[in-house]
Amino acid sequence: MATNPPPAAEPATEPAIEADPDAELDRLDLTHQKLRILLDQKLLLCPVKNPGTVLDVGTGTVDDCEEPWTFTEKFDVVHARYLAAAIEDWPRLVSQAFQFTKPGGYAEFQDYDLEYYSEDGTLNDDCKFTPFPQTRFLSMH
Repeated sequence: MATNPPPAAEPATEPAIEADPDAELDRLDLTHQKLRILLDQKLLLCPVKNPGTVLDVGTGTVDDCEEPWTFTEKFDVVHARYLAAAIEDWPRLVSQAFQFTKPGGYAEFQDYDLEYYSEDGTLNDDCKFTPFPQTRFLSMH
């Protein structure tokens, strides 16, 4: 005697995870302070002295940096930090950064390395952690 399967259950709906803006600002402030310590209190690594105009890309307070840039003037420094996992079209972003950098100015990108490594060679291709960053990076694009 055949039996009919039970009706399919409704998919579970979970509330969307919403970021806590205050906690995120605290995290960003802490990251900024750690970098200031690591960089000997410098904001930039390029050898610019007294930049007149600086574009800080990816701060979340201006236009979407992946859209066409519509600035009417160029910048002494175009600076971007920790955007590795946030940018879909890196060639376009870099191209726009150079397009809007004044002659003699600097485009500076600071980021973390997406590839794990060890200075003494103990982290090799057999390590289970080695493919993780590359897999994660590819899955984001």
